[in-house]
Amino acid sequence: MGGIGFVPGEATVGSLPACEPGKTNPVTDTVETEQTYATFVLCANEPARFQCSVDGGPSEPCVSPLLLRNLEFGRRSLVVIASDGNGNTQEGFVSFRWLIAPREIPAPTGLTAQAGDGGAVLSWQAVAGATGYKVYYGPSADSLGQSVRATETSTSIGGLANGTTYYFAVTALAGEKESPRSAAVSATPIAGAVKILSAPTGLVATAGDGKVTLAWGAVEGAASYKVYYGTAQNSLDTAVGVTGLTAEIAGLANGTAYYFAVASVDASGGESGKSEVVKSTPSAAAIIVGSQTCVLDTSILDACTLG
Repeated sequence: MGGIGFVPGEATVGSLPACEPGKTNPVTDTVETEQTYATFVLCANEPARFQCSVDGGPSEPCVSPLLLRNLEFGRRSLVVIASDGNGNTQEGFVSFRWLIAPREIPAPTGLTAQAGDGGAVLSWQAVAGATGYKVYYGPSADSLGQSVRATETSTSIGGLANGTTYYFAVTALAGEKESPRSAAVSATPIAGAVKILSAPTGLVATAGDGKVTLAWGAVEGAASYKVYYGTAQNSLDTAVGVTGLTAEIAGLANGTAYYFAVASVDASGGESGKSEVVKSTPSAAAIIVGSQTCVLDTSILDACTLG
């Protein structure tokens, strides 16, 4: 089986990372770097030829060390498949994911707020390198105590009182970084305008073997829901549509932490802002004891106690 060693930037021969078949170095697949170049060392259990897929693209022949140049900001991925001299593909593949984010992220500009019935629709200009956004709101420009997340450059916020003025500001997110807030704008929801959906509340995640089960509360006016998830809190880049109040997200890597949020969707396809983000880590030894998820580590039952 193939292995991957990673180092950001264009590495010299003396600074190439170590590589072990079947593993990645670093072990984590949530590495963050400012470098738009990346160097990989590829290895296998025996002399091998390699096929590489970058960012989900076609699989093509590649050699070690592999240098990727002029990469764009955002989440990147590399999948490697090894085959022997006879063309027999070794069992499985190995993958590596990392995030390229700028050192400093500017605040979004061009924020506008359009009032609706029970909420407002916000939009703003895209920020280079951003993997998501966070909209803050409250009763004054100096008291923006609530927030929702967005993956695009617009979102809606529901559950607001008609006739009350609300203030809004937005930040850009990239990995663990968050920009300063934009200038605040205001809007006053009004009855009779387009109805604005609220974001779901009460999101709960329960880990299983290679999967996570999610549940949340119903939202008035929602025709369906959309679950967003990813391996970084500020990069929920995979979406799944569901019609009920639960979802099972399968095909996840055991031992990897995943983050989840859910949005309401109306009959015309309009989305609410996202719920609060929750975190869950699938495990081959995850079991349920009462309402708790327990992870079996050899002979020790961790994270909960049996009653």
